[in-house]
Amino acid sequence: MWIAVQIAMAAVSVGALLLVMLVVKRLATRFDWPAEVQRKLVHIATGLYALTLPWLFPERWPVYMLVVISLLVLMMLRLPRVAQFGIGSTLHSVERQSWGDILLTLAVGMTFFLSGDDLVLYMLPIAVLTLADAAAALAGTAYGKRFFIVEEGRKSFEGAGSPPFLMEPTSGTFDLESFQAAGFAPVAHYLSARQSLNDDADGPRPPPRSGDGSIRIASWDGTDPERFFTEVHALSVEAFAANPFYRPIPLADFLAIYLPLVPMMRRELIFFARSADEELQGFFFAVPDYQQGPATTDVIFKTYASRVPGAGRLLVEHAVYAAAKAGFMCAVHALMHGENLSADRSGRIGGEVFRRYALMGRVLNG
Repeated sequence: MWIAVQIAMAAVSVGALLLVMLVVKRLATRFDWPAEVQRKLVHIATGLYALTLPWLFPERWPVYMLVVISLLVLMMLRLPRVAQFGIGSTLHSVERQSWGDILLTLAVGMTFFLSGDDLVLYMLPIAVLTLADAAAALAGTAYGKRFFIVEEGRKSFEGAGSPPFLMEPTSGTFDLESFQAAGFAPVAHYLSARQSLNDDADGPRPPPRSGDGSIRIASWDGTDPERFFTEVHALSVEAFAANPFYRPIPLADFLAIYLPLVPMMRRELIFFARSADEELQGFFFAVPDYQQGPATTDVIFKTYASRVPGAGRLLVEHAVYAAAKAGFMCAVHALMHGENLSADRSGRIGGEVFRRYALMGRVLNG
């Protein structure tokens, strides 16, 4: 008898979810709610109900059964006619393709399984997933003014909860639709990551390695900027020659761009690697994120290149150490190509991806 009651409760739970979707759809039709608002209202209702599962079901197996049934129902709601015109439109009328409904259901099941009998370990993640995610999406919908393009559509900086950093590209409200209407599609993918510069859990950050003697790493002392940037130009042309979409510019134009910026550069954040004969073998440029104000605690790791194996790793170590010593709390590994070595190296030193981008392109006739 008790087993039948729990099965009935699981069935009623699925019915309640469908009822919520029906109510949201009718209210949205009456008050002209945007698709994202409809979707997040269903998301919140589902998440709040999930918080009650440990009390509704004394045993664990009905919850797993409920998750499976819910997944089957959600897959049925993806059928084209139901997704476009039925109650499934409350989930699938947004412009982008999203699997958030499926992932939310799986997250509830996995969290319930992994948390065991610890209610805190179950409640906190589900509460964050329910409320924080929905708040970010609704904030982006209501207040989003600046956008960045990602593979599945566009997102706003306001909704993502992370303001743009210095020199980060942004997109207009209708840029993505305009590109797609003109036949453009993603041709390259990029990402940005954050690295905490706080001391490690094991103690203060150790000094960087000095190399094997064949390479000398040092910060730029600010002298003879024209000579220094002439060397940087020559190394850049060589190091970036095989990079997609790279086109070298004449030395005179290069110097005209960078020499006026020298007074604003933090010399302790610019490093070079030289061989025993003092030939430039690598360079690294970092700049404070002045987009956040003059007293910013973020530093942007923007560009580095090397022609000697291992020099790039040493340059990064010195830059991380110097930035932490200068009082910066966070390093932004900016605009890395998704398949570049720098993206892999970023993850190895603690970089966590917080933004992804898509470069749009198309083949022109003739």
